[in-house]
Amino acid sequence: MANKVLTASGQLRAVPGTVYGVIVSCDGVTSGDKVEFKDALTDTGTSQLSIVFGGTDDIASFCPSIPVRFSTGIYMTMTKTGGTMTVTVLYD
Repeated sequence: MANKVLTASGQLRAVPGTVYGVIVSCDGVTSGDKVEFKDALTDTGTSQLSIVFGGTDDIASFCPSIPVRFSTGIYMTMTKTGGTMTVTVLYD
């Protein structure tokens, strides 16, 4: 299992993989901003997992009892109107 910290949209894996957990810290984001994980090599893929924020300074964690599998690759997209997000992903 690996972990990666991202502060912008980007590719986690260029081959199939599994997400085991996500921790997101936000500072100054807008309610409704989100982080999505797509089953793809780019931002054009199908969303498999979304975390939507309700406040400006928020922390969210996601540890599913059944890991989320991706058959093509794993691409993470941040949608925010301002502020910063730091995303730590546990995956393989």
